[in-house]
Amino acid sequence: MEINRYESDRSFKEKMALEGQKLKSMSWSKRFEYIWNYYKWHMVGLIAIGFAIHIFGTIIYNTQYTDVFSAIILNGNADGDAIAEDFKGYCQDAEKFNRYSVNSGMRLDGKSAKDQDTLGIMLGAIAGKSVHAMIVPGFQMERYVNLDTLIKMEDVLSAEQIQAYGENVYEYGLKVPNNKTLSGLGCYPGEDAYLIVLSYVEDLTYVKEFVKYLMGE
Repeated sequence: MEINRYESDRSFKEKMALEGQKLKSMSWSKRFEYIWNYYKWHMVGLIAIGFAIHIFGTIIYNTQYTDVFSAIILNGNADGDAIAEDFKGYCQDAEKFNRYSVNSGMRLDGKSAKDQDTLGIMLGAIAGKSVHAMIVPGFQMERYVNLDTLIKMEDVLSAEQIQAYGENVYEYGLKVPNNKTLSGLGCYPGEDAYLIVLSYVEDLTYVKEFVKYLMGE
């Protein structure tokens, strides 16, 4: 004869067997209601633990990377990751955890209602000092010049480059119309496109390499 025992006296395996028997006798809707009523806090706890593990893992993963170079190319409509990878190859950088990033998916024409979204993203990148250089339309370059946020090209380019690039060199920007390097990767920022460099950038090493990359040197 089976002796009734208090549930607290049962082993974990026995408890699970009893739970299984209970669930088998219920309809699917009743099963869901039963599981939710009795195990919702267990489920919430598991989700919270899983989320915490994901966040912690992401933080640990990202700490392995060094952000070497970051750029924004407006009106490029191209694969920024492909441009970043190509530039990394140009620099002959084989270090796995050196990160190069290019955002070339945003548009800015001075007329679209989406301009404010683009400007907001750019402002956030500048405020966070997370972008080194940008390729922007001429009217946007003038805005940044007025805000005193750009480095003069004479501090970026060599005397030989200034002479070679000629009339494409401006005080605070380098005009890169229909750039062959970018167009070869499906990126067309337009004829009125200027490379500008943010004033907070202290190490210009990779910015200078990016100029050479763009100009096919």
